[in-house]
Amino acid sequence: MKTSTSDQPWTRPLALGLMAGLVLFSIYLALTRIYQVDEAQNVFTARVLASRWEQTHSLWIEVWHVWPLAWLASHIHDSVGLFHVARLFMLLVFWLNILLTALCCGVPWRSKAFIWILLGAASMTPLWDYGFEIRHDNLLLLLLLSYLFCLRLERGDPRLIAGLLGGLSALQLLVVFKSPVHWSPLALLFLVQPPKSWKLSRAWTLLFGSLGFLVVMGTAVGLLKASGWLPFFKDGFSLGLSLATGTPVRFPPWGTFDRLLQQTPMLLGLSATALVFTLTAFREDWRKGGIWATLVPEASLVLINVLILFLHPMPLPYHLCLIIPFAFILGVKWIRAFPDVVSSGKVQAFLWTAVILFAHVIPFFRATLRHLDFTNDRQEELMGLAETMTDSSKDRVYDAAGLVASRQSIGRQWFLHTLFLDRLRRGESPSVRSMLQERPASVLIPNYRFAWLEAEDEAFIKSHYIPLAGDFLVLGQSMVSPKLDFTCLQGGRYHIKAVTPKPGAGVDHLDMDGVKIPVPSIQSLPAGIHVFKAEKGSMVVVGWVGPTLKQLPEVSPGDPNRFFINWY
Repeated sequence: MKTSTSDQPWTRPLALGLMAGLVLFSIYLALTRIYQVDEAQNVFTARVLASRWEQTHSLWIEVWHVWPLAWLASHIHDSVGLFHVARLFMLLVFWLNILLTALCCGVPWRSKAFIWILLGAASMTPLWDYGFEIRHDNLLLLLLLSYLFCLRLERGDPRLIAGLLGGLSALQLLVVFKSPVHWSPLALLFLVQPPKSWKLSRAWTLLFGSLGFLVVMGTAVGLLKASGWLPFFKDGFSLGLSLATGTPVRFPPWGTFDRLLQQTPMLLGLSATALVFTLTAFREDWRKGGIWATLVPEASLVLINVLILFLHPMPLPYHLCLIIPFAFILGVKWIRAFPDVVSSGKVQAFLWTAVILFAHVIPFFRATLRHLDFTNDRQEELMGLAETMTDSSKDRVYDAAGLVASRQSIGRQWFLHTLFLDRLRRGESPSVRSMLQERPASVLIPNYRFAWLEAEDEAFIKSHYIPLAGDFLVLGQSMVSPKLDFTCLQGGRYHIKAVTPKPGAGVDHLDMDGVKIPVPSIQSLPAGIHVFKAEKGSMVVVGWVGPTLKQLPEVSPGDPNRFFINWY
């Protein structure tokens, strides 16, 4: 968009300064913002692949989009470091998506207006909510934007472009099995009425596109087979299809659209106007055979992704990331079709400035600055503490999401998810208590997903774990005489202390399994039942300390319901 103020000498440095500020802010947020459960599941899946834990840990639905993370996980062995590198990797994807969005607006990248278009693309609020999270949707967006960019190329060999489009289609299918619903309508439109400038028949277009698809897919399948991951690819694909056709969870999209109204009112109004305008002219454009000279392709992508959101059984807010960039492209290209609207004097310049400020800039900052109140400090503190209190070769950590990616979990069903809760409750999946009994976790990190546990699971945890904080439990038991039988689920080092009922009286020794031991002290206990004897009314506390600690650590209070934020 070119306005009368864009020619002022101060505008370009201002835009560049704002861009630099957003880049620095995005790096800060990527490293400090709270981690979500989906991110934890993806990172832990990468660890499963990298460490070859697949015999004891099931893989998350679609595992192929975590290949880069699996490579990173094979070189980074602490959870915090792995999350940081994974977030920075996704931050690169985040800025590539923003750059591609600006490039797809059709403004020459060397023009004075391009930096402002880029700044507008860089302030799309939903992308700042989810755009650098470790999730496959951001990779899918990258490929969809690349697909649109290639479709709009006016130069180059059309055979090569057709091959690129086919290859991008294959890559999208590798990232997420349902991707054809995003790009196939546009591909069909392209084949029915190809751009006149291509001068390539439909048959040849289809042939070169198919070749590109087969080359990329064949290469990927070969790599999967060589790595031994092909069976997981097939299993994930079939599982994804089964869930798509029969998911037990479904809710309407109104909450997600409400967020769109609050965060991007200007973009929503602009793109809706452009959409209506484009659709009203569709019939005439179709008859003239000039669809590719109009905004029909961009409008189609907006409509497709909105329709998908309505049909999706769980239309969560992160799906907005697949709508907003195309709405931005549509809106900008529509405005550029009417240059007089934005370049006719100071009055319109002031009017546009006010509209952008109050309907775009302020909602953006209001929504984005809230991330500063939701940091990953607590998560990283407990990740580090859990690693300190466990041996990576034999000890386990369980949080129902896989946040501590450097440690194995308690079994194949290492995560809880709404998609699989019905199977758990029908007894088709092992219960949490049975997994803890068979492969005990030394550390538990409760969060909102623990509220889904059955009463028997909660009772088992209460009887075999002691809380160091509301969101951090370790193996152990707090017992009151005369019942001082401790069932040790896992052998290891435990801190044992005692409190006498007599005021001011101390306890310096206890009888454990017929042997007198000093208290407090660290004892190596084998798995099994251990019997303590102490004065009536005395309290004996036994707690896991892991391989190195000298006593139970002090942990600041924590709320399990705020450890992860659902519907962030």
